[in-house]
Amino acid sequence: MAQEPSQETTATGPALGPLAGLFQEALSGVQMTAEQTAIDVAITVRREDLLQVMKTAKEDERLAFDFLRCLSGVDHLDELEVVYHLYSYKLGHSAAVKVRCPPDDPHLPTVSHLWQTANWHEREAAELFGFIFDGHPDLRPLLTEEGLGYYILRKTHPLAEIEEWQEDYLKAAEEKGGE
Repeated sequence: MAQEPSQETTATGPALGPLAGLFQEALSGVQMTAEQTAIDVAITVRREDLLQVMKTAKEDERLAFDFLRCLSGVDHLDELEVVYHLYSYKLGHSAAVKVRCPPDDPHLPTVSHLWQTANWHEREAAELFGFIFDGHPDLRPLLTEEGLGYYILRKTHPLAEIEEWQEDYLKAAEEKGGE
């Protein structure tokens, strides 16, 4: 008889529920942390475990994540992060899988062979954040010119200081307009 995962509530949020336990059961040898977000359970895994986690998330009948809703890039300055938002039409549950990597080594394995929707999502994240999805069939930019030399959504891109100045300028203009 399967034992129910712990339903403890932590000081930082609500109980994780059974989905976090299913990930732990299906991936017993994989190091991961779980947290409850406003919408899903978020599982954070090591980069070297990502492909195994994603393959299991899709193929294990307890998880059955048959749809990649979206893929998001996040710049934490000292680390980059990709968040994969998964949904199971079969079981009606959703989860987020997070993985981090250093900005100077932004390699991650592609998941475009698991979910076709990853193809353009990975292209966009590669273009805007500089991720390199190893094994991706075509990482050409979707929105910007090829060989731009910087990544628009990284916090360190060369226009960041100008954008901050523009924000200050707009704030000052709004304050003057209200006088």
